[in-house]
Amino acid sequence: MNERLKQRQQVITIKEENKSMALKIKLDEERTKAMQATLNATKKALVETQSINRKLMDEAHALESQIELQKKVTADVAEKLRESSAEKTEIRAARDVAEARLLEISDRIHTEGFKSKRMEEELQKNGPGDNAGKSFKNEGDASLTSQMMESMRKKLNCTIVTDEPKEVVIVRCGHMFSRQCINDLVTNRNRKCPACGERFGQDDCRPIYF
Repeated sequence: MNERLKQRQQVITIKEENKSMALKIKLDEERTKAMQATLNATKKALVETQSINRKLMDEAHALESQIELQKKVTADVAEKLRESSAEKTEIRAARDVAEARLLEISDRIHTEGFKSKRMEEELQKNGPGDNAGKSFKNEGDASLTSQMMESMRKKLNCTIVTDEPKEVVIVRCGHMFSRQCINDLVTNRNRKCPACGERFGQDDCRPIYF
């Protein structure tokens, strides 16, 4: 009798242990499922984060390329501005030289004109036929005046269109020509100074007045 009770008690104990074990297994399974769900969510979040990081890296590379391009464009613009400033300085210097030469030539022309006028007045005062010495002197003065007038005419007239007066100066080089000569060069797109070959534009041509 005692043996049966003892066996029954063992059976009951085993059943309770099995129930406890089953409950524990169930709890472990639920815990495992929860951990697996958490792990899956973490993997998904990691994949999304990696995708976002790749996009951010691509955007960063694109921005770096744009910045480098902008730097290059800025450097090119700065270089062009420096070249333009240097060219403007050169043009201003050439213009100043041309204007100085123009003033010098103008002064020389006025001086030569004054001398010529004085000689003409002397010729008129002396007149022909006073004596042989005066006649010879007057003839010499007349010849000299003629030479000076011819020299002045050459200085005042264009070296290309010789029957036209000098009316335009090329400020890049200081050479002067007639307006017809300059207009022909501009029309034919041969914008080079006939005297020295310096290239010029329409803005480099200035009118002069004697």
